[in-house]
Amino acid sequence: MNAQITKHKVFELIAQKMISAQDGLELLKSIPTKQAAKKSQKLFFENVWEKVEQLAVPNDSSVRVLLFDSARNTCNRLREKYSGNQRHFVQLVMPGEYFKDLGDGMFELNPSRAEDYGLLYKTLSKNDSLPNFVVIGWSSSKNTTESLELNSMLKISMERGVFTVFHLFKAFVHTTGNLFKGVLFLSRQADDSPNPFHNAVSAYRLSLGQVFPGITFSTVTVSSPTEDVVGLIRSELVEMLNTGQGGEVFYTGGERMARRLRPSILNKTAGSLIKKSGIYLITGGLGSLGIIFSRYLIREYEAKLVLTGRSTLDEEKEKTLEQLKASGGEVEYWAVDVDDRDAMAQLVGRIKKKFGCINGVIHAAGTFNEKTIDQKEFSIFKSTLVSKINGAVVLDDVTKGENLDFFLLFSSTSSILG
Repeated sequence: MNAQITKHKVFELIAQKMISAQDGLELLKSIPTKQAAKKSQKLFFENVWEKVEQLAVPNDSSVRVLLFDSARNTCNRLREKYSGNQRHFVQLVMPGEYFKDLGDGMFELNPSRAEDYGLLYKTLSKNDSLPNFVVIGWSSSKNTTESLELNSMLKISMERGVFTVFHLFKAFVHTTGNLFKGVLFLSRQADDSPNPFHNAVSAYRLSLGQVFPGITFSTVTVSSPTEDVVGLIRSELVEMLNTGQGGEVFYTGGERMARRLRPSILNKTAGSLIKKSGIYLITGGLGSLGIIFSRYLIREYEAKLVLTGRSTLDEEKEKTLEQLKASGGEVEYWAVDVDDRDAMAQLVGRIKKKFGCINGVIHAAGTFNEKTIDQKEFSIFKSTLVSKINGAVVLDDVTKGENLDFFLLFSSTSSILG
């Protein structure tokens, strides 16, 4: 991560409980003084996992939990732990075809139906059983997506991940203010390698923290099926209640790890991965980001570029394309939806037939909307994510047989800083 982070921004992140005071201190130490800043204005950061102290067995305060899970086992075990104390109760929401009140504090809803979350809220409010903590754990259930084909896996992973968080906040929080004290998102993973669906929620929680600063939000990954999930849920909820701070936590081998943002040194490579007169496919090629890379590749490497976009050329895009060609580049534009696997496979075939190979892919396609998170409708929120995620999956699939030098994807500093 490369960012111009100011001291004011660090204090703002601490005040909003987006980072801990300790992490803030480390960031402040890394910011150059005015004299040092004259030599270098760029700071580099990376996320690292650091071992942190195990949480003590909780002395639970009043905890009213709404648990999203695919089965009743964890709910029953939590109820056993909280039994005998009237201040505690645990309610369960399982995935189903439509909203149902099953009785005994158990419900079903369709994860993809926004209205079901609204019905859940109305029912809980009517029963005077609104929660102060929400635990989203149905993406952590084993075998939830393992046997599914790719498109179904993507759909369910998004529905039970970041889309659930969106619908939950829209139904419960947007119209009522800071209803929850905390939200805990739980997932399973064999190791600490990146999980794009869990990471999407981790990034989203930071942006939500800017809009709803009174709600503590943590994401927790469990690596081992033998981990005491019920125990760690209780501990993490009490931690959020006592500290008012969220974060990213990873349990592995009996240890509790926390993700921290730390200063990093960017190692110089021996040479560039970009070839002179190389052939590069750029999605969103005539968008603002695509144009920047197109101009650079033509100017510095005399590259041959194949640009794509959803729409046909209008007058402005035609002018931009002609300017790129006039600067000395061999440039083509194809109106292709990057989500369309068949169309993208045909395009890759045409590129190989004309140029012989593809040296690299730059996925710069995406949609932009100026509305803040709490103002966005689900259709806008979904289209923004789907164009990036499904497009990346399609591009990977249609180029997996190519000897690419690089496959470049983009994110935003908001996924780190909120």
